[in-house]
Amino acid sequence: MPPKRPNGDGEKDSGEPTGREKKKQKTVVARTINVQQSPAQAGPSTANLSASGMKGLPGAIDVEKFADARAYEINAMQSAMANAKAAVTHRVWQTLPRHLRRRAASHDVRRVPVRLREKAQLEMEGVKKKAAGRNKLPKRGKSKRIPKAEQYHQRQSADKVWLETHIWHAKRMKMDHIWGYKLAVQPTEKSFRPSHRASVHGAILHDVSYFSTVQLHATESLLKKVLARCCDPSGHVEASRYTGGGRACETYIYGMSTYPFGLISPVTIIWRPSEASESSTLPEKKSRKEDGAAHETTVPLTSPKRTVWLRAHPSAYDDVCRSLKQSITAVLDAARMVEGKLEQITEDDYSIEFSDLRDRFNAFEIMGPKSSQVIRGALSLGKSEKGRPEVKKVWNALMNLQTPGSVPRAMIIGLKVYDPRLNFPPKNAQPRVNESLLPSTSPAFNIPPGATLSRSELWDTVEKDFTPKFKKKELDERKSKQLIPGTSLRALDQDDRVPLMLIQRTIAPSIPSSATSLRTGPDTPLHGWTLLAPKGWGMPFLSSLIHTGTRVGGLRERRTQHFESGMPAFPEDYPTTAPYQAHMATRAKQEQERWERTPPAKRCNFEKLGTKHPWNPDWEELLGIRGGTEPGGDGQDPGSGDLIPTQPHPEEISMDVNIDSNKEHGKVHTGKLAPWLLRGARTLDMLHAAASAKDDSTSAVVLLEKVNALRGSKHLEPCTVSAEDLFKSALVLVRVSICGRGSPDDLAIIYELDEVESDKWRAALARKAKGKGSPEIGNEEAGNEVQLSKLIPKPKAVVGYVTSGNFSLQLGCGHAIGAVPARILVGLMRRDQRAERKTYCNLVKVRDRNGVVCMAASLEVICA
Repeated sequence: MPPKRPNGDGEKDSGEPTGREKKKQKTVVARTINVQQSPAQAGPSTANLSASGMKGLPGAIDVEKFADARAYEINAMQSAMANAKAAVTHRVWQTLPRHLRRRAASHDVRRVPVRLREKAQLEMEGVKKKAAGRNKLPKRGKSKRIPKAEQYHQRQSADKVWLETHIWHAKRMKMDHIWGYKLAVQPTEKSFRPSHRASVHGAILHDVSYFSTVQLHATESLLKKVLARCCDPSGHVEASRYTGGGRACETYIYGMSTYPFGLISPVTIIWRPSEASESSTLPEKKSRKEDGAAHETTVPLTSPKRTVWLRAHPSAYDDVCRSLKQSITAVLDAARMVEGKLEQITEDDYSIEFSDLRDRFNAFEIMGPKSSQVIRGALSLGKSEKGRPEVKKVWNALMNLQTPGSVPRAMIIGLKVYDPRLNFPPKNAQPRVNESLLPSTSPAFNIPPGATLSRSELWDTVEKDFTPKFKKKELDERKSKQLIPGTSLRALDQDDRVPLMLIQRTIAPSIPSSATSLRTGPDTPLHGWTLLAPKGWGMPFLSSLIHTGTRVGGLRERRTQHFESGMPAFPEDYPTTAPYQAHMATRAKQEQERWERTPPAKRCNFEKLGTKHPWNPDWEELLGIRGGTEPGGDGQDPGSGDLIPTQPHPEEISMDVNIDSNKEHGKVHTGKLAPWLLRGARTLDMLHAAASAKDDSTSAVVLLEKVNALRGSKHLEPCTVSAEDLFKSALVLVRVSICGRGSPDDLAIIYELDEVESDKWRAALARKAKGKGSPEIGNEEAGNEVQLSKLIPKPKAVVGYVTSGNFSLQLGCGHAIGAVPARILVGLMRRDQRAERKTYCNLVKVRDRNGVVCMAASLEVICA
C-alpha cells in the first residue's frame, strides 16, 4: 500500500510543492502589504534623530496633504485586509478541534469559545448583510397569499374551536374533538395519582374556557320571573344573597315551566352588583290574575336594569338558550297582559336583551389547598385596587389561607391586576406563620361577601376591549434593557390592567348526609377557585399560574375530582339528559366496535353472564315504561339473545311535555312519561317524606304534593300528571359505597336484595367487622361473604346501573355513582325505617357487566 504523503526522501519531484505548501503560500501572499518603491533622493532620511532633534518637528500637520502623501500605503493596507479575508478557506468554528465543534456554531456565537466570539460575530454579520442585500422581485399574488401557519389553523379548526391555550395543551395532552371544541382529555405522561395528590395536597389547573356564557339584561323583576320559569325551584335564584352579586348561585336549568321534567344541565348564575343609586325603586304594584290564580308581581316603575350571567356546559348550550328564550317570551307576554297598564311604564321596561358571550372569556379552575397561594404569587394587585380596602384585605388574606374552603361558598371577588408577564417568573406566596401563636392555625377568613367586593370591570367586556396592548416580544425587549436583564418590570401607565373575577368553588353536597344513610368514610370535598379573565389573556395567565409547579389536568382529571368528592359529573352521570344520551351513544359505539374486533375466545360473552345491555343502559326498560320487567317486579324476564339494545331516537328520549301558550302558561300536560331525574337541594327531604308513607301509592301522592308545592312557590301551575306515573318514571342519583372488598366499574349492574338475602349479608358483614367470620371459602357457616357473592342474581332483580365506578384513592375502597328508580329507593328506606337499622342501610349488591362476583353495597342519596 503506497504511503499517504511523500516522506521527503526524493520519492517525488523535489521542485513541485505539496497542497499544504500551496495553501500556506496563498495565505502569505494574501496577507502581504505592498510597499511603494520610491527614488533614493525622495526616500526618508536614515539619520538618527536625537531627542533634541524631535523638538524641530511641527506641532500640527495638514491632514489632507498627509493623507494624499500616504494614499498608496492606506490603499495597500485596505486591499491586504480584503484579500486576507477572502483568501481564508475556513471560518472560526472550523479551527476548533473536532470534539469542540458544534453544528449550531455556524450561526450562534454562543456555541464558540469566548476568545473567538468577536471574530465569529464579524464573520456572521458579513454573511447576514450579504443575504439581506439581495433584492428579489415579489412574486405574483404574494400579498394575497395566506401564511402557511394561518392556513394550518383554518384547516384544523374548520369544524371545531381551538382554545387560546390549544397549542400548549396539544404538545402535552391527548386531544379530542368533543362538544364542538378541541379539548385536552388527559396528559400524555402517567399522572393519574399525582393529579389526585395535587387536588388534595397541592394545586391543579384545568382550562374551562369552553364553558358557555349567556347574558341577560333587563329589569330585576323580569329577570327573576324568567329564571323562576326555567330554574330549579329549590335553588332560590331570586334570594338576595345571590341577586346582590356577592355570591354565585349553582342550580339546575329545566325546560320552560317543565319542572321536575325536562332537566337540561347544571348552571351557574352570577348577578352583576347594582350601584348604590340603583337600590331605591318605587313601590311595586300587585295584581291578581284571573281564574283565582296565585298573586304575581308586576314590573316596578322606573326599575333599574340589571345584568345576569348564566354559565353552562357547552353540550347543553342550545337547550339552555331555547329554554331561556321560551321563558322570556312567556314572561313578556304575561307582563303586557297586566290589567290597568300605567302610562309611566314604557315599552323599554318590557324588553330583555339576550347576548352570547361564548368567546369573551378565559376561565381556569384551580383546585387544591394551595390554589390561593398560586393565585396570590402569580398575580399582582393593581394600584387602583389598593384604594378599595375590602379588596386589599381579601388579597392579603389569600396568602395565609390553609384551604379555599375557609372562604364562604361561591363567594365572588372582583379585582384588577397588572399584566402577569411583567413579573414573570412568579413565585408562590408563602403563608406567614406567627410563631408566638403556635400550634394554633392561621386566622379564619372573616370577610363576608358583598356587592362592593364583587364589583369588576369584567362585566363591561362587551363594550370595552381588554385584549393585551403589548406582545411578549416587546416586554422581553424591555426586560433586556434592565440594569439586571430579565428582572421584573415596573408597571407603567401604558401597561395593561386586567379585570378579573374570582369565584370560590367547592365540589361537595350542598347539605350534610342524612343520618339514616351509611357513609363508609368522611366527606371529601374539594375546594378551589374559578378565575375569569378577558379574551386574549389565556396564555399569559396559564404560563404564570403553572410556572411554580401547578399541575395541569384534562377532562379526565376534572371528572375524577367529582368522583372522589362523591358528586356526579356532567354529562357522564346525568341520565335522561340529551348530552348524556349523546355521550353514551358515542361510547357504546366505540366499545362495541372494540368488542367485535376481539376474537370470540378472548372477549367476554355477555349473553352467558346475563348482561342484557352491556353498552348502554336502557332506563325505560328498567323503570318498566317500555317493555321488559319492572324493577323488583314478579313478571318473567323477556330476555332474548340480543346483546345490543336499540338506541332510542332523540324524539323518544326527550320528555313528551306540551305547553299550551294560548291558554295557560306553565300548565304541564303529559302523555307517556319518559324517565326523568329528580335533582335539587330538596331531593332528600322529598324522599324521606315519601318513605314515611305506608305504601307506594301513598308515597306517590306525597311526592306529587311536594313537587306541586315547589312549582307553586314559583307561580307555576300544578302538574296534571298522575301520581303513579310520576313516581314510576323517576330516577334518583345515589352513591354506591362498597361494604367489603372490590370496586365496581362503569356500567355495573345494581341488584335488589330480598329480606332473607339482605339479613344474610348483614350478618356476614357484621361477623367480618368483629373478626369472627373468616372470608375464606372453607367457612361452611351460612351467610359467608364469599358464598353470598357467588349467588347468581335473577334478571328481574336489576334496579339500577352505575354511571361512574372505580377504586377511590381518597376513601381507599370501592366507590361508585349510579342511578336507581325512586320507587325502589323509597322502598329500601321504608324497610330500614321500620326495622330501625342504623348500619348497612339501603343494602343492595353490585355486579360488573363482565363479572360473576357480586359485592354488597349501600346506597346514599346525592343531594344538590
